[in-house]
Amino acid sequence: MCKIGCFLILCVWNLVCLALIYGGLYLFDDVLKFKQFVFNFEGAFLGFMLISIANFFSLKKRINKQIKDLNLLERTERKKQRFSKLILGLNISISLFRVLAYVVFCVILWVLMSKQEFFIIPFVSGVLASLLGIVALQIIKSLRA
Repeated sequence: MCKIGCFLILCVWNLVCLALIYGGLYLFDDVLKFKQFVFNFEGAFLGFMLISIANFFSLKKRINKQIKDLNLLERTERKKQRFSKLILGLNISISLFRVLAYVVFCVILWVLMSKQEFFIIPFVSGVLASLLGIVALQIIKSLRA
């Protein structure tokens, strides 16, 4: 599945979720809080999506490197690689893109809290919507293959 198509699907999913939130707020006559809800939802959605993308690319890069290394090793040297599972976890954790994604997520949280506009329900909704969108894309990708 192409990267642009996935991005467009996630954007449409984001708009659908926002429409559902706006409809829910409209039903409860609480449209004035829509601005705060949108900031929380979008911050969580985009922050979690960045973290997921960073994790994916760092893991993909590390796995490709491990596959190359395993292809070069002989069978006798493969037994020495059992310790490398710990090293794999450490190398994935130190990815610069991943650290930057977590920094952006923390800055979003800090800005919302410092302006006293942090609401837990729309924030968690944004994280869950992002997670569901990513899982749905993976399911669609696996069905097409």
